[in-house]
Amino acid sequence: MKKKALSILLAAAMMASVLAGCGSSANNAPASGGKTEADDGKKPVTIKTVSMFGGTDPNAAIYQDINEQFSKEYPYITLEDNSQSSDEEWKASVAANFSVGNEPDVLQFFTDATANTIVATDKFVTIDEIKAEYPDYAGDTLPAALEAVINTDGVSRAVPTTGYWEGLFCN
Repeated sequence: MKKKALSILLAAAMMASVLAGCGSSANNAPASGGKTEADDGKKPVTIKTVSMFGGTDPNAAIYQDINEQFSKEYPYITLEDNSQSSDEEWKASVAANFSVGNEPDVLQFFTDATANTIVATDKFVTIDEIKAEYPDYAGDTLPAALEAVINTDGVSRAVPTTGYWEGLFCN
């Protein structure tokens, strides 16, 4: 199970790195590791992230490890992570941030009707748009998994990061 969680979280980190140039904001202060443009030729960037991997979530430690690894690999990128446990208050705060223009660059959120409010803000890049630039994006994700996270309006904007199955057992 840990390997599955790690692979899912690595996919999320891959998404963050792919989207680094898609809507990130410049930062004049030195980024992670104190690197500046003069150090490696890359302009410092800050990426705001929000996920459900916070609080007591068993995957939170793995997610934080991936963020640390990402920051070491890309020292000119600063991650401002606001991950919290998923509850009604958290969902409402995510929606409120979108409504006032304080949305994150990368978000791990629900793809069902719960997302309708934030999807309506039209602030997301579709998977088709990303694949036009990066054809291999989410190439290792099963087509059925990609179809399972299509928003209720029929548009694909997310790559699955977590999943669960329920079953009926008869004895």
